[in-house]
Amino acid sequence: GLTVKDSRGFCVMYDSALDDFKNLDRELLLAASFYVRKAEQKTDSSLPVDRYGVLYDLWSEEAVYLESKAQLIGCYMEAFQNAFARREKTRLSRLVSEVIFRKPKLDPSADHFVTSFREESNC
Repeated sequence: GLTVKDSRGFCVMYDSALDDFKNLDRELLLAASFYVRKAEQKTDSSLPVDRYGVLYDLWSEEAVYLESKAQLIGCYMEAFQNAFARREKTRLSRLVSEVIFRKPKLDPSADHFVTSFREESNC
């Protein structure tokens, strides 16, 4: 994985990275709650929805999504390093920024979120 080290070789975690993680955690919890409620409305009340399973699946899909983004950014960065024209470098840097800030679009009409994540992960 990617690590940042200070001048003494110690790993560093920036406050903004922790804030981003907290925001992602909150967003995924909201999405999980939405799909749990949706599943509870559709199923027999005698069959409980596995809330931890939903959260686990959501985090797993997010990890796969982020890994596919990292691979795509790696390809763009290699192209950037081999580009000569300033215009091409500018275009590639914009593409990298777009990929970094891209988030999966979950379909609220779907019964589950896995399909949305997998469609977004196909680069």
